[in-house]
Amino acid sequence: YRHNEGNEEYLTLHMTNRFDDRNKLLSYFTQQYLGRPSGTSRKVMGRARYFHTFNEQGTELLVVGGYQYASDQDYANKLPLYIVELNTPLLTPRLTMMLGAEGDFLMTKQKGADRSWNYFNNDIYLQFTYSLPRWRFTVGNRVMFYNYKFKDFGVNEKHSDTRDNANAGVIFLPDNRNQIQLRS
Repeated sequence: YRHNEGNEEYLTLHMTNRFDDRNKLLSYFTQQYLGRPSGTSRKVMGRARYFHTFNEQGTELLVVGGYQYASDQDYANKLPLYIVELNTPLLTPRLTMMLGAEGDFLMTKQKGADRSWNYFNNDIYLQFTYSLPRWRFTVGNRVMFYNYKFKDFGVNEKHSDTRDNANAGVIFLPDNRNQIQLRS
């Protein structure tokens, strides 16, 4: 898909590759260019999602890699990211487990100044879901590791933080298009 209008241009590519019954790759790329009187802006994003199914019960591995770049007259941002996730039924098809790790590394630089911000975020998570025809019950935990680095005119500051979020939820599916969630 490509769209041009005045000083704006958008390009989007989406591709699905099925290597066999157990392996598929979804890739996505988008580019946006905006030429405005205040300056130009450019955004580029690419992402690949690889799925591998291990068995007939539905155990599946998801691996995602991506990169985003945005730039205008004042700032430039880079954001590489990853996700590794395993989803599998346990004991019965109604009970599933999701185990994963994800992270992103946002790097921002202010043009024309000696300023930058770097955020390194990494999460690990575990969630169990019990499904009935119109209901889902979930319980899980996510541990988040944050590392921040700020540089301002030669002065460097670093901060780290770890957070632990336990969660539980109830999801009601009244029909195929809607859902009502209650989460803690």
